[in-house]
This record gives sequence, C-alpha cells and structure tokens, in this order.
Amino acid sequence: MTNEHDGLQNAQVVNTSQDASAASHASASTPLSDRDIALTAARVANEKKAFDIVVQHVEELTGEAAYFVTMTARNDRQVKALCNAIEKELRDAKIHVLHRETTRDSSWELLDYGGVVVHVFYTTRDYYRLEELWQQAPVVDLASEVGFEGLEYTPRIEEFLAGCTRAS
Repeated sequence: MTNEHDGLQNAQVVNTSQDASAASHASASTPLSDRDIALTAARVANEKKAFDIVVQHVEELTGEAAYFVTMTARNDRQVKALCNAIEKELRDAKIHVLHRETTRDSSWELLDYGGVVVHVFYTTRDYYRLEELWQQAPVVDLASEVGFEGLEYTPRIEEFLAGCTRAS
C-alpha cells in the first residue's frame, strides 16, 4: 500500500485491486457526492452490524480524499462481508471501487473510492487508531443522519467522538 497509510506499511498486504479500466470512478456523471458515498458506506456498515463507525471529513487535512469512513467488524469474516456489501451497494449506484486491499490475516481491509476511503478493521483498530491520526478533521454526526439506528460505540470511540468538531 502507499505511504499515506503508514500503518499498513509494516503489515503484510494483499492487493486485490481491479485493473484501472474495470475500476473507473464515475466522476462528473456521478449522482452521489463524496459525502453521500461516505454516508452510504457507513449506513451499509451499520445495517450489517459493524460498530465504532466514524465518518471524518479530512478534505482540509489531506489531498488524498474528502472522507475517511472507519469501522470495526466483529470477526475476520465480517471484515470481508462488510466490504463486499459496501462495494455492492455503491456499485449498484454506479460507483466503483478504485482499489481494494486487505492484510493477509483479514484484520484490516481498505476500499478506495477516490474521494472516500473506507477502512474496515477487526483486531487492529485499537493498535493503529486511524481516527486519532486525523483528529483535527470534523466528524459527521451519524446519529442525526437519516437511516442510522442502533449505532454502537466502545468507550474509546465515544470519548473520541465527544471531543470532535461536527462536520456540516
């Protein structure tokens, strides 16, 4: 994986990207904004019982993406299931993943949609704490968004969210 994801540099990574022609991002004709893509990924994750879902608006802090969506799965199989469900939902909306990577042990998988990067963790989230690397980024208040019910947060993420600025 590239250097902007220093945490994965030392992990064993399996590249599962499609070739560039098959993984084109629908740009100007895309009916969904980056925010909509991030919220769709988060909504699917919530429906599929992921927890600690955080959507950060990182556009002002990085030239790489506008939003990071970070979540935790309950086991390594759920990591893959969440990524597959997110990818399918967005593909149905004509949004195609540009790049997909996973660690060999399936403890972290990444979906890159250009303006949105989705991180799905299992056991490694507390180690890498990506949301804290971007703690200056405003977070989207998912509880106030339509379609988010039963959001589940661990005490560490609740504390993190309590100290964050809210994105509009």
